Amino acid sequence: MSDEEYVATLLAILTNTAPTGIDPSDPYGEADDGIDRFDGFGRDVMVCGLQRVDGPHGDELEVSFILKLPSGDPDWHGVPAGGSVRVPFDAEWRRLSEFDDPAAYAPKVAMRVMSAARDHATKHQHEGRLVRERTEWRTRAREGLPDRETQRQLLLQTLAGEGEASQVAPDRFELRLRQDHQGDPTDETAGAAALDAVPKVITFVLTPEEWEEVLIDQDDLGLYLAETLADPDPDERFVVFHNGSLHRSTRAQLPPVQGRGRERAWARLRAQHPLGSGDGWYADDPHGRDRRNDSQRRLPPQQ
Repeated sequence: MSDEEYVATLLAILTNTAPTGIDPSDPYGEADDGIDRFDGFGRDVMVCGLQRVDGPHGDELEVSFILKLPSGDPDWHGVPAGGSVRVPFDAEWRRLSEFDDPAAYAPKVAMRVMSAARDHATKHQHEGRLVRERTEWRTRAREGLPDRETQRQLLLQTLAGEGEASQVAPDRFELRLRQDHQGDPTDETAGAAALDAVPKVITFVLTPEEWEEVLIDQDDLGLYLAETLADPDPDERFVVFHNGSLHRSTRAQLPPVQGRGRERAWARLRAQHPLGSGDGWYADDPHGRDRRNDSQRRLPPQQ
C-alpha cells in the first residue's frame, strides 16, 4: 500500500459517520473499527482532513478537526471551531509500531485528536486566561529550580527509588530494576517468558533541558516515575521525552515505539492453546461449590 493510499484509507475510517457495531442506544461506545467514541469522537469532534508534512523526527500527518460548539454558552465564546494536531507518519516508526494497516492506527489517531481538541478548547476559553495563568506559573516554577548539577543528582536520586541507577553517557542514564519489580526481569522477549517479564535494564535518554521540563510539571517525582515504569513491556528498554512527558519505548530515537512483546507472546499462546467451550476468565470459580448448588448460576458441563 502506498503512502497516498494509506492516508486515504485512514481518512475514510476517521470520517466514517456510520461505523458498524455501534449500539443505537449507546452512540458513544466503541465501534467495530476500535475507535472509542466515549468522549464524543465523530459527534462532538470530527476529523475533516489529513495532510502529510515534514516533522522533526520524520514524516507526520497534520490532522484537521472541527468542534461542534454549544451555542449560547459563554464558556465557549471565542473558541475557534477548527483546529489541528500532528501525529507520527514515519515509515519505519509505523513498521516498528505494527501500524502497517491504517485500521490499526486509526484508534490511536482518534485518541490524539480528542486530546488535542481538549487542549484547543482550553487554549481559547475565557480569552486564554487559563493558558496565561499556566505560563506564568511555569515561569515562576522554572525560576525556583536549583542549578543543573543539582537537577542531575535529583534525577539519579529519583531513579534510585526504582533500582540501581547510573549515568553511562551524556544524556543517558541506566536503571537496573530491582528484582522485586513487577514481573521478572529478563532479556527474553520472544518466548512464553515475555508474558510475565520486564526489562532488566531501562535506559533513560534525557537531556538536561528535558529533565527540567519534567521538574517543572511534576510535584511528586517518585510517583511520576513509578507510573511511567509501571508494567513495562519486555521490549520497552528505553524511556524518552516526547511531547512534554516521559514515554517508554523500544528504541532511543523519537517518536517512541510502544512495545508489543507481551502481546505477541499472548497471540502465540492462544494459537497453540485455543480456548475451548466454557473456557475464559471468571471472577470466581465457574464450577465452584456456589455455582454447583445454584441452578441459575451453574455452567453446563464441559464436553
